[in-house]
Amino acid sequence: KFRPGLYGAARVDHLAFTEVIGSSGPAAWEAPVTRVEVGGGYSLLRNLLMKLSYQFNRRDTVRVPTVTLAAAELIFWF
Repeated sequence: KFRPGLYGAARVDHLAFTEVIGSSGPAAWEAPVTRVEVGGGYSLLRNLLMKLSYQFNRRDTVRVPTVTLAAAELIFWF
């Protein structure tokens, strides 16, 4: 928390796979993924939260190796 009602967060992770042994020999199960995500939020009211986040994904593959995502949320609960 930076101050009351305002917070930030970040994460970094990596998802790796082993090889699968099939009838035609070893094959990759899936492409490894590395992910970095940062975000933050602010409590507008006690039961109303605004969140923003940004995520960068990188895969070890030729087809679409990187994906960038942004999200904005408004959360209300009662």
